[in-house]
Amino acid sequence: GNEAWKRTFGEGSGFSVQQTVDGGFIITGRDGPYLGSDVFLLKTDGQGNEEWRKNFGGGSGFSVQQTVNGGFIVTGLDEGSMFLLKTDGQGNEEWRKTFGESKGYSVQQTVDGGFIVAGRDGPFPGGDVFLLKTDGQGNI
Repeated sequence: GNEAWKRTFGEGSGFSVQQTVDGGFIITGRDGPYLGSDVFLLKTDGQGNEEWRKNFGGGSGFSVQQTVNGGFIVTGLDEGSMFLLKTDGQGNEEWRKTFGESKGYSVQQTVDGGFIVAGRDGPFPGGDVFLLKTDGQGNI
């Protein structure tokens, strides 16, 4: 439980982190205050040193995972709509899909190359738990 290292990366909030296959880390979140923020994706090496950072329009990224092809999949909320964002290994956007007023909080790649998202459908508080399955291009 002893601290090995600590890094800061400017204003914002990180909501999800995963270790990458190269031993580094990938982080997603929002780059500023709740309103007017952008989704960010930040890649570090194994010691937490920033390798690159990308911003993607308005919203917040809530979950990130490295995909089998070395890219990344992010889910989150953008102006009231859930999104899935797929990037290559350098964080360059490949595609982005939105799915109405649901909120995606967790994303995983499935064995068939698609993606599964868990979240909440409906207003806060309340709403229903939902599970959304897509193909590898983000189509339901």
